[in-house]
Amino acid sequence: YREIGQEADTTKLKHLPDGFANLQNLEVLDLGRNGLPYVPTQIASLKNLRVLRLDYNEIHEIPSFVSNLKHLKELSVCANEKIRLPESLKKIQGLKVSIGNNSLTIKDQKELQKRFPNITFSFDNEYDDARANQEPTN
Repeated sequence: YREIGQEADTTKLKHLPDGFANLQNLEVLDLGRNGLPYVPTQIASLKNLRVLRLDYNEIHEIPSFVSNLKHLKELSVCANEKIRLPESLKKIQGLKVSIGNNSLTIKDQKELQKRFPNITFSFDNEYDDARANQEPTN
């Protein structure tokens, strides 16, 4: 079991180090709080990855290559505003996606569950703000 991630450090990851794609036995990768605008392509070669945490970044879309990670069981994308998931995620069996509910209404949450019936979603809100998932009252 190996884990690579950021400590409580103010430096932001600009890119993954050279040779990162060679970490074939890596099972847990936490790239949270790095200001990443996209999922680094080197992740596609991490065939044994079981947990991918991308929380608190600036990612707006999960690329379809994430669906090729056959051992992936947990994908966490909390606090990335509205994030688009590729339809190809449907082919990963037993996947849990933590997406938070800070930018999702109850309607959005139900739509995601309908689109991806085989994925277990966690819409937990870090701040337990009762207003976070309420429908607009315009």
